[in-house]
Amino acid sequence: MRKYLLFSLFSFLLVGCAQQAKQSLVYYVAMENLLLPRSIGNGIMYDSIVYRGKEKQLSFCYSFEDGEDREAKEERIKNYDDKDYMWFGILDELIRSGASSESVLIEASMAGLDLSYSYYNKKGEDIGQYVFSKNQYNLSPDDLEEVFDSLQNAYSQKVQTELPAEIDEYTICDSLLLCPKKLVYCYTVHDWSVEKDSVESTFAIVKNNVMSSDFEGARNFEAVYNYGWIYEYVYYMDGKLLASYTIQKEDIENHIFVTEEEEE
Repeated sequence: MRKYLLFSLFSFLLVGCAQQAKQSLVYYVAMENLLLPRSIGNGIMYDSIVYRGKEKQLSFCYSFEDGEDREAKEERIKNYDDKDYMWFGILDELIRSGASSESVLIEASMAGLDLSYSYYNKKGEDIGQYVFSKNQYNLSPDDLEEVFDSLQNAYSQKVQTELPAEIDEYTICDSLLLCPKKLVYCYTVHDWSVEKDSVESTFAIVKNNVMSSDFEGARNFEAVYNYGWIYEYVYYMDGKLLASYTIQKEDIENHIFVTEEEEE
C-alpha cells in the first residue's frame, strides 16, 4: 500500500511539473514574441516562436531580410542538398548554446515537446523544417560525435552509389572506401603526362586545391577539424600507384594559417 501511495504521489508530481513547464513556456513565448521580429545576422530574421499544444511542439520561425540576394538565399535553403547535415548543424548549435537556452530546453523536455526550426520565404511558404525530439536535444556534447559519425557513414554510403564519376578530363573517381573515422577515395588518372620528378610537387598543389575547395564545405571541414576524421586520396595510372596524400586536422590548421598570412 505504501509503495502504491508513493508511486501515485510521484506520478502526480510529474504531471504537476509538466503542467508548470507548459505554463512557463507559454509565458516565455508571449514575452519573446514582443521582441520579434529581429535580425540575428547573416541576413536571417528571427520572426516568431509558436507554442503548438496539440502537436506538442515549440516552433521557431525564421525568414530572410529583404535584399537583392534574398531569393537566392531562399532557394539555397529550399534546395539544400545535404539536409541531414543542416539538421545536425542546428542540433549542434542548440546543444552547445549553453545557458542561453538551457532553461527553455529543460522546460520543453519536461513538457514533452519537440523543437521545430522552420524557414519561410517572402510569400510565407515553409521552405525548410528541422525537428528535434527531446531525446535528441537532451544529448550531451560528447554524444554529438556519435550522431555525426552515423550521419557521415550514411552520407558516404550514398556517395559510394554514385561512383564511378568523372572528376575532370584526366581523372575518374572509381570508388570510396569507408573505414572507421576514415574515407579513402580511389582515382584513376589517364591520358596525362607528368615527369616522375615532378609528381610530388604536382600533387602537393592538388592537395592544396582540394583543401581550398572540398573543405570549404561545412561537412568535410566538420568531419576532419572537429570530429577527427581522416580523408585519404589515392591515385593510380596504368594500374600502378601514382600518388597519395591524406588530409587531417593538422593539414586544415596549417592551411588556414597559411591562407590568413597570404591575406595579410
